[in-house]
Amino acid sequence: MKTRTVAELLSAAKAIRESRLRQERQKAALEKTRQEQAATMAREKHLNSLAGRSESIWATVDRLAATRSPKNYDEAVQHVADLRELADREGRQAEFKRRLHALQNQHGAKKSLLERLVKRGL
Repeated sequence: MKTRTVAELLSAAKAIRESRLRQERQKAALEKTRQEQAATMAREKHLNSLAGRSESIWATVDRLAATRSPKNYDEAVQHVADLRELADREGRQAEFKRRLHALQNQHGAKKSLLERLVKRGL
């Protein structure tokens, strides 16, 4: 058995450490990709469950917006985001924009609600 120098041992340890770190990064990247795919699939499933229910969802948004409750505003904004994605999928962006403008006009005095809509990019 050949004896190794300290420099050789340190070099070997560094190579092993780098290999382990590379494997951990690859594993983390694969897990991140898997989680993103699962989230995308869950989002698609959620949107599919909402298809054909736009009118009732808009009614829910109106009811939530009328409450003056920040928690309800957050829920209303989430519903509006869902409605935007549904409109994009179904090619009904013009109708969505019309309904969104009507919502903004109807609740124009509710700055907190409007700020939440803007923050969400709606």
